[in-house]
Amino acid sequence: MLQMVAELNLEGTLTGTLEVSTEADFRIAGSVRVTPNGHADVDMNSPEITHKQGFAIGASATATARVSVGPVLTIWPVPGIPITFRPMVHAEAKAQGTLSYESGHGLLFIEESHHVSAAAGSNSSLNMTTTPLQMCGAAALNIYADVDITGFALPAIFKSRFNSRFLIDELTAAVLASAAAFVRTIAGPLSCIPGASTATNFIMEAAREAASQITGLIPNLNLDLGLPSIQLLSPKKLFCKEVYTTPGFDSAPCAAELGCKHAGRGPPPGEELPPPEQVTNHDTRASGGTITCPALVMGDRFIQLGNTWRLADIDGRHLVLQHSNGEVPIVWRNDGRTFWRPWHRNANRVAWDREAGPSKGIAFGFQFIQIGKFRIGANDDDHFSVVHSSHKCPQTWRGHDLSVHHGTGWNLYDRGEGFQTGVTFGDRFVQVGKMRFGAADDNHFNFYFTPTGKSLEIFRGHDGTRHPGNNGHWNHHNEMVARRLPAHWTCPDIAEKAHGECNPEFGHWGDRFIQLAKWRLAAIDANHFSISHEDGKTAQIYRNDGHLFPGPRTDFSAWHRPIGFPHGITFGPSFIQISNFRIAAMDHDHMSITHISGITAQVFRGHDGSLHPNVPHHWNAWSLRAGPASGVTFGDRFIQLGEFRIGGDDALYVTHRGHNKSPQIFRSDGLLVPGTQHHYAYKVNDRYAMWHCGGIQGILGTCPGITVGDGFLQLSDWRVAGIDSHHFSFSHRSIHTPPILTSDGHTHSGPRRDWHTWDREAGVTHSVKFGDRFIQFGHWWRLGEWEHNGRHLVLSHRNNKAPIIWRDDGTVHNGPHHGWSLFGRATGAPSGIAFGQGFVQIGKWRIGDVDGHHFSIAVNGKTAEIFTGGDARRHYGPRTDWTTFGRPISDCRVVPDTDAKVMTIKPPLTEGLECEYFYNHAQCSVPDLGSGLTPAHTQVLSNVYMHHGSFPHVRQTDNFCIRCSGFLTIRTQGSYRFHTASDDGSLLYLNGERIVDNNGCHGEQERSSHHMTMAEGSHNLVVEMCEMGGGENFKMRYEGPDTGNSKVAVSASVLKHELKFFEPGLECEYFYNQAQCHVPNLGALTPAHTEVVPNIDMHSGNFPHVRQTDNFCIRCSGYVSINQPGNYKFYTASDDGSLLFLNGERIVDNNGCHGEQERSSHHKSLLTGSHQLVVEMCEMGGAENLKVRYEGPDTGNSKVAVPASVLIHAK
Repeated sequence: MLQMVAELNLEGTLTGTLEVSTEADFRIAGSVRVTPNGHADVDMNSPEITHKQGFAIGASATATARVSVGPVLTIWPVPGIPITFRPMVHAEAKAQGTLSYESGHGLLFIEESHHVSAAAGSNSSLNMTTTPLQMCGAAALNIYADVDITGFALPAIFKSRFNSRFLIDELTAAVLASAAAFVRTIAGPLSCIPGASTATNFIMEAAREAASQITGLIPNLNLDLGLPSIQLLSPKKLFCKEVYTTPGFDSAPCAAELGCKHAGRGPPPGEELPPPEQVTNHDTRASGGTITCPALVMGDRFIQLGNTWRLADIDGRHLVLQHSNGEVPIVWRNDGRTFWRPWHRNANRVAWDREAGPSKGIAFGFQFIQIGKFRIGANDDDHFSVVHSSHKCPQTWRGHDLSVHHGTGWNLYDRGEGFQTGVTFGDRFVQVGKMRFGAADDNHFNFYFTPTGKSLEIFRGHDGTRHPGNNGHWNHHNEMVARRLPAHWTCPDIAEKAHGECNPEFGHWGDRFIQLAKWRLAAIDANHFSISHEDGKTAQIYRNDGHLFPGPRTDFSAWHRPIGFPHGITFGPSFIQISNFRIAAMDHDHMSITHISGITAQVFRGHDGSLHPNVPHHWNAWSLRAGPASGVTFGDRFIQLGEFRIGGDDALYVTHRGHNKSPQIFRSDGLLVPGTQHHYAYKVNDRYAMWHCGGIQGILGTCPGITVGDGFLQLSDWRVAGIDSHHFSFSHRSIHTPPILTSDGHTHSGPRRDWHTWDREAGVTHSVKFGDRFIQFGHWWRLGEWEHNGRHLVLSHRNNKAPIIWRDDGTVHNGPHHGWSLFGRATGAPSGIAFGQGFVQIGKWRIGDVDGHHFSIAVNGKTAEIFTGGDARRHYGPRTDWTTFGRPISDCRVVPDTDAKVMTIKPPLTEGLECEYFYNHAQCSVPDLGSGLTPAHTQVLSNVYMHHGSFPHVRQTDNFCIRCSGFLTIRTQGSYRFHTASDDGSLLYLNGERIVDNNGCHGEQERSSHHMTMAEGSHNLVVEMCEMGGGENFKMRYEGPDTGNSKVAVSASVLKHELKFFEPGLECEYFYNQAQCHVPNLGALTPAHTEVVPNIDMHSGNFPHVRQTDNFCIRCSGYVSINQPGNYKFYTASDDGSLLFLNGERIVDNNGCHGEQERSSHHKSLLTGSHQLVVEMCEMGGAENLKVRYEGPDTGNSKVAVPASVLIHAK
């Protein structure tokens, strides 16, 4: 299959236009070999590409625009295994600053605001007022080509077309086309035969029957054409050229970020990565010429620039600049003092006695390089300093007047170690921000201010002397700035030089766990966190009350969970949150493990490597605010939090980098080694941090400060939640709830401390879903934008009530409001929804955590409402403060892509349609009855076949409207046609589409739909009618395979509607004084009491609501929702006997007297929808246990506990 594709990708804020024209020819050769066990080898040759390009751009702020064109080629090297090649040519414009097009001034020019500090006119003193680092003020247009390869699933461009309905339609068309061709073939001979037309009709009818039989198989094949693709080869750049750059681009601090080095696209969303050992990638970069990469020698706490100069941290207290001849022109000391030529030549060859090799003690961050304990970098666009980790500053250079100052208060330790933003290198130089330093030649080491190209300071090697800046000779001979370019994009960048090529494969993750080598750190449930080895040993358990339970033991392990989306995992400053637990570097010397209750189970101390268990109210990691993962990175089998690392091989180590201590070692046999074996710290501390791979949240794909759980969305320190069928709330982590919204349409303002979800665990959930500009919480609640112009944000309940509406003029309208329902839209992939740091954007609206205390609801520069956490108060708009607008949107997910398509609760259906009656509507044409109008009453009708004098439940015979909704059951797939006969107007909708329009003022008349191909199953049905005067009639008929293709009234037997009064969980009846192991007929007994439980996962000591632990029975009933049809298997594990009934049939028999044992059903073929579930169990003596599990398409065919999210019961 071959498809040409054009893509447009916009990020940031763009104004003006981007015009790109590209012509490209591809010649690509490669091979993919797939073995029976799933191993794939990919081998790609460098393709030949010819291209032409043209462009124009206007952009502002930080922005990227990319236009991509190329073919998508899918081949089947093995039947059933598609491999897709996507060679693309891209034109990518990137900008920081403000750019615009102006004819007569060239294509682009840069506008950058020139900030001058308050001390600009002073040469004698240094003003240390903090000024923000300005935007870079540069732009580039890159033309590049790349290729990526995916396998084992269809590409997105085809997936959107390839579904069961597509196959049904195409197969039907193919069979009918074949029959028509057959008729045409025999048309000549057939014309001589009497009754030829009848024979032709028989042929076509037989073809239609054949097509129906063939396509009728499709729904039963469980075809999953939405399988995620496997990324066999991530997008690899094959060619890149900076075809246009703004003046001064090469010396701009953001040149690397905007140019070819970082041009490119990531893997398409939703694609999975195979284990790295299964794919061999080749370096396919082609530069079009020979590129020589500049040398940059490093070693133990030194960098070498040129052949003769080194900058080195000698002992943690002295940073020296030394020439290879032994001269030391300058020493910067940790107490903030500077010394010039303190030693005679060769008296101390401290920098040159070290071997060149793998770097050690070299790090980077925003516009600084760190050598040992010293940093050299930009304080702002005009000041550059040398700073020690003690925050002492021996020296500062100032750009605008080329002056040098010593013993100042400037600080570079106000920012964390991280990605090398604004740090580049070239031939014998390093650049940090707008300062460039390096070897001007073998005898001179110079510091330059790049905007002017003038020297700041000069050191001479042959005599070790220092010379002030603004030197006329070196200002003229400034080749280091004027002629030397940063390293070419095909060369390793400075971080790759120091730490090696980026390798994002630091570990694995899944539902509430992080895996490092052979170890998993996991939240087992809401109250237990464990560290366990893959061999089955658990080395440590941390409990919510602060108690520790050391190993070796074999329980509380997470190794049964599959690798996948990081459910329940989020980050913040130097911490990782795994469900209800946080591991956090609280400062440079303390790391803690804390439960959401604020209880700290363990503190690790860095300077002495000591452990401090069960310190309940100290070093509380939940005092921090979830958000960007600052201070968090990763490397080879470790994760780094501040100065602490947790990493492993066969053992797992907790280490401190600065003090090189190891407070704790976990052994594979489950034993613990306390902080006495510090000499093992090197096993983790000597590994490189992969800051240059990007942020850890980008690797995991999670959103900053955002996670989900059962019915809630957590935005930093706030949770937005559908509590149950009746309550919705916004609550703060301090357990303060400013508003509660209820299903009767009322709003209940705080302050109050109830109806929150902070007692629920973040993790896998299928109760938070998305759609077109809405989020669904559980089964009952949706929050979304009402109309496309974004005028209203609505909280909508399934019963057609809206407790609150926010309007774009900044006003709040408390309910009750009838209508305003968002439940007419389908759930699926998020559309019009985006996330960023602690906020979600729904259409034009943003809701989110502003600062950890204020939660805002805002649109178009207006804040409609603010909630405050400490006092649980509401503050109405319109106002213009407390907003999250201005924060960037992140390319991230809060649930995996597949969750958008599965696990939708399907309430039970009951007979008839639900009909709403509206009076005093003097009109013939049907208005919009589904939004905003309040019915006078609601009734259930068996079918729609009403006529004058026999119009059920109507209270007036003129000036009324009626709206009936529910589901129509199709038993036989095929072509159907629908009809309404009415007096006056009527409309009929099927699956959201209006198919019959019989509107207007008229006597009884009938109108029909076109023929529609309908699959077996339930279809959403809505019929509406209005009567102004005279006789009233309303009849609905249909014809198709279910009716023998005769037009008949739609019978009551195929019409259903949802029972709306259902709640989550199962209803459980408790029976006491039942001294038996075998389950009796509990349906004939009277229970002692009835309770609701979320799901059935009960064990001794945790058997909810039971009043005696022996001689009792329990019977739990409700419905289990099946979202993907297919074969399912159910299990009960119990002590003593248990039974499980599905749709009235006993399918699991685990009866009798026994300890805990598990029994299972046979595979049951289940359709999408709700299925009646009853579970019974009796306990005579000893321990009591009852657990229900299942497996099937909804679980990825893994055996899991039946989750609360798919269980409901009648209210």
